[in-house]
Amino acid sequence: MQTAKDMESVIKFVVCNADEGDPGAYSDRYLLEEQPHSVLLGMMIAGYVIGAETGVLYIRAEYPEAID
Repeated sequence: MQTAKDMESVIKFVVCNADEGDPGAYSDRYLLEEQPHSVLLGMMIAGYVIGAETGVLYIRAEYPEAID
């Protein structure tokens, strides 16, 4: 995170990639469906620390409950 914080840029983003590529891995799904506020809070804290104004959360289509 220090590298992102120290990077000189007019625009910074926080990106959360919630696309699990490992077959049978469901840790992202659990967090997105059961603890969504924790995921968003983590993104907000990271954004504050590095000076980002925008966050992007990628959720795979196979997790419709997480999208809701």
